[in-house]
Amino acid sequence: MSREIDLTKKLSDEDRQYLVERDRWRDLALADGHEDIERAKREATEANDISQGRRPPTLVGEPARVAEANASQAPVEAEEDLPYEEWSYDELKAELDARKTDAIAGGMNTEDANKRYSKGGSQKDLVQRLHDDDEAAQQ
Repeated sequence: MSREIDLTKKLSDEDRQYLVERDRWRDLALADGHEDIERAKREATEANDISQGRRPPTLVGEPARVAEANASQAPVEAEEDLPYEEWSYDELKAELDARKTDAIAGGMNTEDANKRYSKGGSQKDLVQRLHDDDEAAQQ
C-alpha cells in the first residue's frame, strides 16, 4: 500500500518517519527545500538521536525539540520517590552523607551530625535513620 505525501508542504512527523523508514532521502531533501541527499540523511539521523537522548542538542532550537519529544513520554519515577526499602545500600549511604553535609552547612555541630547521619549498621538501620530524619524534619 502506497502513501501520498505532498512534498510541497511542511511534512508531518508521520510523513517524515514514513520517508525515512523507506530510505526516500531525495523526497525528504526536496520537502526540506534542498536537494542534498546526504544532508537529508544527516538531519534525519541527528533529529532521531536527539529525541532518543543519544546525543545532546547542539543547535539553536534543538532543546525545544528534545523537551517536546520528552513531554509525551511518561515521567520516570525519581530515586527519591522510591521507598527507602528499595534503595541500594550505597544509595542509602550517599543520602545520609548528603543530609549530614547539609546539616553541618546549616549550623549543626559536626559531632551531632556524625551521630545522627551515621552510615554504620545494616541496610535496615540506614533505612530507619532516614525515616527518623524525615519524621524529625516534618515536626
